[in-house]
Amino acid sequence: MTDKFHLAWFTWQGARDWEDPGRGAYGAMEWTKPKQWQAMAKVLEQRALFDMIIFADENAIFDTYKDSIEIYLKYALEGMQHDPVPLMAMMAMHTRHIGFVSTLNTSVYPPYLLARTISTLDHLTGGRMGWNVVTGAKKRSAQNLGLSLDVGHDNRYDIADEYVELCCELWESWAEDAVTMDGTTGRFADAARVSMRKSGGRYFDTAGPLTLPRSPQGRPVIVQAGGSDRGRMFAATHAEVIITHQNTPADMRAFRQDIRDRMASIGRDPDSAKVFFTIKPIVGKSRDDAAAVRQAIINSPAISVDVGLAQWSGRIGKDLSPFDIDEPLPTAAPAGAKKGSVTEGYSEGHFRQHYRDGKAPLLREIAMQEAIKETYTVQGDGKAVAEQMIDLMREVGGDGLAIRGSMLPRNVITFADEVMPELQRRGVVRESYVDGTLRDNLKAF
Repeated sequence: MTDKFHLAWFTWQGARDWEDPGRGAYGAMEWTKPKQWQAMAKVLEQRALFDMIIFADENAIFDTYKDSIEIYLKYALEGMQHDPVPLMAMMAMHTRHIGFVSTLNTSVYPPYLLARTISTLDHLTGGRMGWNVVTGAKKRSAQNLGLSLDVGHDNRYDIADEYVELCCELWESWAEDAVTMDGTTGRFADAARVSMRKSGGRYFDTAGPLTLPRSPQGRPVIVQAGGSDRGRMFAATHAEVIITHQNTPADMRAFRQDIRDRMASIGRDPDSAKVFFTIKPIVGKSRDDAAAVRQAIINSPAISVDVGLAQWSGRIGKDLSPFDIDEPLPTAAPAGAKKGSVTEGYSEGHFRQHYRDGKAPLLREIAMQEAIKETYTVQGDGKAVAEQMIDLMREVGGDGLAIRGSMLPRNVITFADEVMPELQRRGVVRESYVDGTLRDNLKAF
C-alpha cells in the first residue's frame, strides 16, 4: 500500500437507527428529510475529505423470519428505507468533491434504465457517481417488482457479466467529440460519432444509444462486494473498487491477495482495483467513554438474538427460526424448514465472514453479530481509533477503509472532529481533493 489510504462511508438510507441510544446532544436521525443528509455529506466532505458515500438498498420489507413482517416492522430493519438515488442527487447539490455510490441490482433494473439513470447523475454531479453492482434480488423484492428470478447463484453472475458489458457499451455509445453544437451548420451532434449496438447478447437485446451525451467520467466508478468464489471473480473482472467485510487482519490479507491473484490471472493490473475493508469505529472522548457508547448500543432493545436472526434470514433468504441457536449452523435444513440446505443458492461469503479460525460459531453468536451489525471494530478516543486504523492498514495492505454504519450526526461529526485530525496529522489520508471526478480522486494515490 501507499503511505495514504482512502475513506468511504458505507451506509443505508433508512429508519434503522430511529431510536439510537447514543445520539445524545446531536439529536436523532431525521431519515425522511433531506436537510440532515445534506449536512452530513458536507461534514464528510469539508471536515473529513472522504472519497465517497456508498448506499445499500433493498426493494422490500422482508418477511423471511417466521414468515412474518412483524419483527422487521417493529425494529425498522432492512428494507425500511427510501430509494437512495434521488437522495444522492439532493446531497450532491450541497457538495463539490465527494462521490456518491448507489447499490443498483442487475436483477431488478433493465440495463438501459440503469445506464441512463447513472449517466444522468454523473452529468448532474460533475462526474462523482459510482455504481455498487449487486446481482441477486430477494424473493420479496422480486415479487414487489413483478419479476421471476429463478436462477442459480453463479448464473446470476453470468447474467451480470453481460449486463455490465452492455452498460459500458451504452456509456461509450457517445464519443467524447460527438456533440458539436455547430451554430454555422445548425448541427447539435455528429451521428457518425454516436453508435448503435449491432446485435443482442445471450440475455439482453438493447440497441442504444443512450438519450444523453457522454458523461464527465464516461462511465461511473464500478464498485462490487462479491464474497463467493464466483463473486470474487466477477469483482476481479469488472470492479474498480472492491468492498469486503472480513473479521480479522488475516482474513483481510488473504482476501486482498486472492483478488490480486485473480486480476493478474485474467490480465488486469492488480493495482487497477482498490480494496476497501469495512470497519466500525466507536469513538468517545476517552477510552471509558467509547466503552460506554458501545455498551449503550449493545443494551438497546433492537440488539437481540431475534433481531439478528431476522436480519440474517432476510439477507440470505432462508428462515433460520427452526434452528437450534446454541449449535453451529449446519448445512442441512432442519425439520420443518424449507427444502434445501441453508447455503443453497446463496453466497458462501455471507457464511464465511462469521467463521473464526476456520470454525463455525454458534448461531446465537452469529445472530448477535448481525444484530449489532458487527464488523471489524476500532474503539477508543480519536487518537486511539486513528492509530488502530493506521496499524490495520499497515498490517493488511489494501487501499482504503469503509466506515460501516448509519450517518447519524453523532457518528459522522464525532469521526470527523475526533479521528480525522489525528489521521491528517500522521499524513495517512488526503488533505485536499483533486479538482476532478470521483475516479480522479481515487487515482490520486
